[in-house]
Amino acid sequence: MASSVWKKLPKSGTPAPNICINFLNNQCPNNKGTCLGVHTKYPFLWQMEVREKWHNFPEFHNKELELEYRVASSDGVQLSGVDPVSGEKHFDQNERWYADFDKMTLKGDEKRFKIRHLTTESRVLNNDGFSTKYEWFFKDEKSRWILYGQSVGQPKQSKKKGGISLQTTSSSDDIEYQVAVNNLKVWSIQSAYNKYELNFVNMTQTNQQTNVTRAIRRRPVAATNISGSGSPSDYTTSPMSDDCAVKKYKWQFLDESNKWIDYGSVSCRNDPSCVVTTTSSDIEKEFAKNPQGNFRIQSARNQYTVDFSSMTQTNLTTNVTRNIQRVFYADCSLMKKFSALSFFGDEDRDEGEFADDGHEWFFLDENNQWVKYGQMSSGKDQRCIPTHGSDDIEKHFLTKSGEIMTIKSSQHTYELNFTTMIQTNLNTRVQRPMCRMAKGWNGGGGNLGETALSLQVAYEWYFKEDDGSWVKHGSGTASKCTVSFSDIEKHFNLNPKTNLTFNVNGSPYVMNFTNMTQTNVNTGKVNEIYRRKQLVSMSAASNPSSTTQNMFTRVPSGKKVFTRLLKPSDGEYTKCLQHVRKSNPNCIPQNIYKIHNPHLKTAFENKKTFMEGMYPNVAYKDELLFHGTKPANVQAILEENIDWRLHGTSTGQTVGRGAYFSNSAQLSLGYRKALFVCRVLIGLFTTGNSSTVRPAKNANNQPYDTTVNQPNNPSIFVKYDTAEYYPEYYLEC
Repeated sequence: MASSVWKKLPKSGTPAPNICINFLNNQCPNNKGTCLGVHTKYPFLWQMEVREKWHNFPEFHNKELELEYRVASSDGVQLSGVDPVSGEKHFDQNERWYADFDKMTLKGDEKRFKIRHLTTESRVLNNDGFSTKYEWFFKDEKSRWILYGQSVGQPKQSKKKGGISLQTTSSSDDIEYQVAVNNLKVWSIQSAYNKYELNFVNMTQTNQQTNVTRAIRRRPVAATNISGSGSPSDYTTSPMSDDCAVKKYKWQFLDESNKWIDYGSVSCRNDPSCVVTTTSSDIEKEFAKNPQGNFRIQSARNQYTVDFSSMTQTNLTTNVTRNIQRVFYADCSLMKKFSALSFFGDEDRDEGEFADDGHEWFFLDENNQWVKYGQMSSGKDQRCIPTHGSDDIEKHFLTKSGEIMTIKSSQHTYELNFTTMIQTNLNTRVQRPMCRMAKGWNGGGGNLGETALSLQVAYEWYFKEDDGSWVKHGSGTASKCTVSFSDIEKHFNLNPKTNLTFNVNGSPYVMNFTNMTQTNVNTGKVNEIYRRKQLVSMSAASNPSSTTQNMFTRVPSGKKVFTRLLKPSDGEYTKCLQHVRKSNPNCIPQNIYKIHNPHLKTAFENKKTFMEGMYPNVAYKDELLFHGTKPANVQAILEENIDWRLHGTSTGQTVGRGAYFSNSAQLSLGYRKALFVCRVLIGLFTTGNSSTVRPAKNANNQPYDTTVNQPNNPSIFVKYDTAEYYPEYYLEC
């Protein structure tokens, strides 16, 4: 994971600043402390608000949000998982975080944060290469997002009614000009048939004849992802540590008694009529615009000129000139503790905006402590330190991840299996789990088994169809493509600035990674492309044919989940119904749906792989169990999984405070109308009670993952980790 260095930024109530184009071009005359713009790496920056301060997302999340936001039809994005580190944290590996672009919020299992999108100036204001070009869209009656006017090189997106074109006479660029240059809140446009009112506050378009209102959107065009040339040491602003204060400046003038007086305060003469209405904050803003300039300020009696080049204030009535000064001070009242954010990275770093990417390798020693390869374990036996360190293992993994690696210490020989993530001592046959973690992780005090997964980041490539759906490269059975998504990823990593040429059914295509498009050379048709990150288990990463890698071939645009109505003739329909009728013979469902939620399913598969590798002596079972609920809870479960805190339970939590499942469909369904058939990971279980919030450990120090109503013949199973179950089907009964 590329950890973010957290920045002090303006309080959330202030308007969002622009990113400084001059800094990106390495031409800004001001530094990060005096420039009103944000000094950062890219011409875009995503931030979240925590405790009234805005903080940067990690770099890979910043890019992930930006790429998805540029897709006009996208409502939001489920953020990729991140590697956990020790300490209190706002995010957890098992929490799913969804960024809503319309509400500009980041929503987790129990938390919600405001987010915002910073960019450079609009292209209509500044034609620099780093400026941001925006496009405007409206949502039509078929829920398609249509570009206003007609873009060059794109097919005409207009509607016909009675043979009269409904394409508006105002283009997307026209609308952007009215918003960015004229600062309009409402503007009227028309087509040959209708007149519309655009409300840029509510982001709506209203037909003045029919009063039909539609949503509108302003999104940046796929533009440059190249970083600017400004110095990383001048990124906005210094990191905030737990014991520091916020850096601020205040302005003062030297009064008639030779005392320095804050602007906005009464001087020694105690004459309120001489107090200027301009504050230190106002003067600081003017100074940031032009440190050599001047401007006028006003009191009830007099007018003054403030000259920054001479650092003087002149009374325009009396011509009396006084010295002024700009004073740094530490505002301890604004000091905040951000230890909860240490999850994303080291807050005390100051080498730049983002920490270096990289990974290290660990193994679980005899005392259940995670030890970095090349270091001494908690047993303090130097003879067991292998000659190969973490960097050697990482190099082997990146080049030969499918091959077993052999390493040696002075006493033992070990085999490292990157598929099972197991280290085997060839002398004693003792096996130990191993893991690959982001650099900077300290081993978690032995708690990795409770909070982390052995994950590998994988990338897949998609192109956008005309109907708005996303199709993975290489997934089509009928089309013959000369490249797979892994071929595209390899080319992208080696030559990200050069185009890739390939063929589909004999037709040549050119893929442009700068514009993120692919073009049919014969027809000139252009399709958007998208590079999608996902976290997969090590076994899935090393085996491209695994279920985790090929879980979904189509990703609906802007959705977290989609369901497929099964037909009675489908094999899955029959299989699911037979399973239900084993314990509820009279069940006659109205409909059976197959659930596709890639993020929940990936989390389940990862946790399953991790648990099986962590505790190889436990016989984990992937059971198909039932969960009944109210119809009102269905959509939330489809998107966020079953959570007893949100959806409740009919059993009164008699077996534990978790998510309830049963092997009896009749028991789960009860008087409810919706029945979920879920894959549930069952390993070690024990009897639970109403006070159980987390199962204990057994005599072998292995954690119970499930509580039941009776160990000998359980009918109720309670789970405490949402990654240990996945809703596979649901029935409307």
